[in-house]
Amino acid sequence: MAFNGTTSRVVLAVLALPALFLLACGEETSLGGFASVVPPERDLRCDIAFTDLAGSAPTLLPHDLPSGIVETPEEFCRIWDSAYTVQPCDPGLVDFQHEVVLVASAWSLQAGGIGIQVDCVQSGDSAGAVEVLLALQLPGSGCLYPAWIVNPAAMVKVPRPVESATFEIVRAFKFDCI
Repeated sequence: MAFNGTTSRVVLAVLALPALFLLACGEETSLGGFASVVPPERDLRCDIAFTDLAGSAPTLLPHDLPSGIVETPEEFCRIWDSAYTVQPCDPGLVDFQHEVVLVASAWSLQAGGIGIQVDCVQSGDSAGAVEVLLALQLPGSGCLYPAWIVNPAAMVKVPRPVESATFEIVRAFKFDCI
């Protein structure tokens, strides 16, 4: 099956706006600099184990790639090779008989140093549905980045079956460069 985009970037961008506003205005919480956009009553189950495929390397995907589910090694390598031009794809990273890859792609914007990471994967409301909860990473003190167009993304593998996925930015945080 081809890449299955299940959530538009517009939704991610709209959800990220409150986080950007809070951080731009210097809003801090008691979480050591985290500015949260998650209501305290939010139920986070995080009941699906996931493995980050990108590690600490920044992922910048093509601008036309939506978030979604990758179910074949060929599609995985096409996406991987477009994001990591220095490190070639290893299709053995994922056992596609038992796993799928979830690609969380944000939106295109002209700002450097912004990234996203997967914080939690949990079962959704129906069989085979998953919710992918994301954190938006924003540069803080001492960070200087060129104003290039970026499309931050994250890739994780999870056990099958996954029929649909939704992606939501639930928190944002600044990281300091000094």
